[in-house]
Amino acid sequence: QREKALTQIVEAARYVRREPVVLALILLGALPLLLVIPFVQGLLPVYAPAVFDVGPAGLGLMMSALGVGATVGAFIIASLGNVARRGRVLLLGLALAVGAMAAFSFAPSLSIALLILMILAGALTSYFTLAGATLQAIVPDSLRGRVAALWVMMFGIMPLGSLLAGGLA
Repeated sequence: QREKALTQIVEAARYVRREPVVLALILLGALPLLLVIPFVQGLLPVYAPAVFDVGPAGLGLMMSALGVGATVGAFIIASLGNVARRGRVLLLGLALAVGAMAAFSFAPSLSIALLILMILAGALTSYFTLAGATLQAIVPDSLRGRVAALWVMMFGIMPLGSLLAGGLA
């Protein structure tokens, strides 16, 4: 059974490597997991006292802003239905997230930081939701579950980004 499972995962990886759109979705999805989420969410406990001079309540507000933004982003993508020009929308979501990350580092106040965190989380959630749906739509039925497994396994690289963010902090 184990050999069969490994063979199937290898088959899915070969498919991903041969299909540029699928490969791009997975690789572009890895970037925020390595360079955005750990550097923002992982370092919020540092930002709260050192940058915004707030305690646990302020940190809670910042974490809540991420949750609100993610929820709103998911609802927006869900309400759009079939999105035309998915590639552009996906790139826009990533660009918005990176821009929000940069803007967060210059936020002059907690209230502006909260708005920026909502935008960042909404953009990331929109990207991951739409990218996952796109993968499901374009991958053949025979490989869909295995490619989806590779997509989910990609989220396991986030601790590497946390290690990098913590080391730099």
